[in-house]
Amino acid sequence: MPLLIALLALIHVTTVTANPFRWTTYTSGSNVRDLLVTSDGLWLGTSGGLVAFDPSSGVFDIYNNTRGLAMNATVGLGADAQGWIWIVAPDGRITRLNPVTGQTKVISDLQDEIFEVSSIVKVGEEMFLGANNGIYRFAYYSIVDNYRVSERVRVLGNFPTGIAVNDMVALDGYLYAATVSGLARAPLTTQQFSAPASWTDYTIANGLPANNVLGLGVQGNSTLWVTTQTRTASFNGNIFGTPITTPEAFLSVIEFQSAMIGASENTLYRLQDEAWITTGVGQPGISALANVTLDGDPVLAVGIADRTERAGGIRFYDGVSLSPSIAPRGIGGNTVQSVEYDKLGNLWAGTGGSRMGV
Repeated sequence: MPLLIALLALIHVTTVTANPFRWTTYTSGSNVRDLLVTSDGLWLGTSGGLVAFDPSSGVFDIYNNTRGLAMNATVGLGADAQGWIWIVAPDGRITRLNPVTGQTKVISDLQDEIFEVSSIVKVGEEMFLGANNGIYRFAYYSIVDNYRVSERVRVLGNFPTGIAVNDMVALDGYLYAATVSGLARAPLTTQQFSAPASWTDYTIANGLPANNVLGLGVQGNSTLWVTTQTRTASFNGNIFGTPITTPEAFLSVIEFQSAMIGASENTLYRLQDEAWITTGVGQPGISALANVTLDGDPVLAVGIADRTERAGGIRFYDGVSLSPSIAPRGIGGNTVQSVEYDKLGNLWAGTGGSRMGV
């Protein structure tokens, strides 16, 4: 009996004093869905977490569910007035990440309320999130030291209730929202964005090339670019410019080297002499664009999605050519189907999904 008591005591002491096991998640960060540029570097929203890229050192760092994220998959990126990065998960939860300390805070207000995010826009101390069922306005509350939803915007003028927002930007004193029914805007000084009267709607009757607006781009401080399935048009706040035919449907347009660049899923185009001309560079899988500086020179970061035949990542366009694709080292995909050790003690992982291989 004394021996049994001694053994039980030893087991109890060992259990109490042992260090708790900590999980580490190994994910693939090559399937890029979104790009965000801040003073802290370039951020990649991927299906395997948030990837930080330091342009000065070329070093990648991955944040995932064992480093504070609500989920590994990322469907939206933004940055708030406190300098924290916003990472939206497919279930609607938002993780705020302090890029300096790595501290995280989760906002669960939209959990299971949204499943798709098109854009996150900072307006002063507030944040606006465009989703599959409208716009969500966030305010910072010091009592909880976090952001909370302050307003749910379901109706944009005369557009249908709960309409999906394809894109959103703040420009020249207005918040613009792209939808399948047209373009809507409201003054940033608006007190109640959820009031339909706060919004002005623009359709083909007002000069839009088509009512289904896919994306928005900004040129300078006052010119808005609108992309539709087959054409683009500029808007100076009063009238739309002459629609310009696009060779392919553009996912996004962005100003780079004093010119507008349009990106389809396959190719980069440049606006020249009121026409979209191919740059001659690109590849299937283009997912996002962002202006960044490498070695003191402005370049365009191009996000690339995974394909079965090759990994995605980021490439850099200097106005002439695209650099080779780079991505953080890791497993070959996030759908791991089997694992096995070889005779040398190496662990092999067989993956499926968009990146099949080992």
